[in-house]
Amino acid sequence: MMVRREKDAKAAVAKIEDEQKVSNVLQENCDKLNETIKKYKQRLTEQESKTQEAQVKERRLQRELDAALDRAKEADSNLNVVRSKHRSWVTTSTSTIPNTISQFFVTDED
Repeated sequence: MMVRREKDAKAAVAKIEDEQKVSNVLQENCDKLNETIKKYKQRLTEQESKTQEAQVKERRLQRELDAALDRAKEADSNLNVVRSKHRSWVTTSTSTIPNTISQFFVTDED
């Protein structure tokens, strides 16, 4: 009976030691995974920061583009006003083809 208890005790100790080894391996794997997760979170934070910077830059460039387009439209409008002040259309009834009206473009030069 004593021998049996000793064998059972040795078996229990061996089982506990094996479970402890497995537990240690699992803990090491868990620690490695936690480190990997930490690195991924850091990379994610860095990428989010870069994304935010790119979005800010995009919005700034879009505002600058919109302002430049507005200035270009205004300049085009001003150019058309200036052109219309310096030209006129002259209509005459003399033409080589009967029943047609010839148009001549006249530019007033200063």
